[in-house]
Amino acid sequence: MKLQLVSQNGVSINSDVYEVTLPTSAGRIAVYDLHTPIITEATTGMVTLRTTPTSDAEDITILGGIVEVTAHSLIILADDISVETSLEETQIQKAIEDAQKMVASAVDRTSLDEAKRQLQYSSLKLQLVSKKRRK
Repeated sequence: MKLQLVSQNGVSINSDVYEVTLPTSAGRIAVYDLHTPIITEATTGMVTLRTTPTSDAEDITILGGIVEVTAHSLIILADDISVETSLEETQIQKAIEDAQKMVASAVDRTSLDEAKRQLQYSSLKLQLVSKKRRK
């Protein structure tokens, strides 16, 4: 199956994969070749992919978006994407602190929801960095 992972910064991944699991508004789903076609909302969370049935899983964080599945392809149009190799722990810690301040100072439901989304996304990025350090 062909996976395309795209954000406003361009295409991050364009490759063949065996399996992708990702967070959606309906819950976490696994997508394989010949999957039933769907279009759904991706939620902030961890996307896990495997290039073969026996390969190690690769984790990527996304900040929401749209997912389109066809029989032989998966396209994720994400608001933002972070992969292990692009993350700096000090920058992530600062982003977490900034998001916590945004949560504390939110003046309405919309700004509170966005602050919580940013906090969740930054926390997921920190998990990726921690996982990379343990390897």
